[in-house]
Amino acid sequence: MKYLDDLIVAIATYILRGVLAVGAGAVYVQFLALLFLASMFGTVSFSVLLVAAFNALSGA
Repeated sequence: MKYLDDLIVAIATYILRGVLAVGAGAVYVQFLALLFLASMFGTVSFSVLLVAAFNALSGA
């Protein structure tokens, strides 16, 4: 009976570790996607700021 209990615990441990590894991978992918979106937003904002400053300085 101890062998069966150890087998069940080992299988459950492997499954839980796999689920946690997949979850950690998903968190990394989500972080990279949000970092990419933030960099796009920052780039567009900076471009708009540069155009506004150029228009203000050139009197257009």
